[in-house]
Amino acid sequence: MIEPASYCSSRTHPYSFALIHYEELVSHENVDNDRVLELTREIERDGIIKYPVIVDVNSMIILDGHHRVRALVSLGCQFIPAYLLDYYDDAIVVTSWGTYLTADERDGSKAQDVSPVTKDTVIVAGLTGRLLPPKTSRHVWPWPYEQRPVSIAVLKNLSASVVS
Repeated sequence: MIEPASYCSSRTHPYSFALIHYEELVSHENVDNDRVLELTREIERDGIIKYPVIVDVNSMIILDGHHRVRALVSLGCQFIPAYLLDYYDDAIVVTSWGTYLTADERDGSKAQDVSPVTKDTVIVAGLTGRLLPPKTSRHVWPWPYEQRPVSIAVLKNLSASVVS
């Protein structure tokens, strides 16, 4: 990890920015491969990633951005822009999107109800590798989720030697 600056001085933004090696990140959800392909094309076309992923600083579990991580890795990026935050901050709430459609049920005819999602559900899924279906968890925080564009060329050319 390229060490982040300390938390933003304003308590309205209790997260920090870092460039994290993709192998340090832990997933808690699977991805929709069609969405990854679509996002990969978009990022490649734009030449930048606009929004960092959101990661729990304690467990390195991805809270928001699984598809972006997969897209960036498929483009050859070793490092992923991330906002790091403390997942157990009371201001962060996790809910479910309500339903999940499998790849062959996209017409909406067979939506499956999703069990209530808790922070513990997310952490256990990440730590055990028993991943939840795509778009199961929906995280809400009261802070602005600001763009922080990073060039794909930069992310492709960074190496672990930068960290040393």
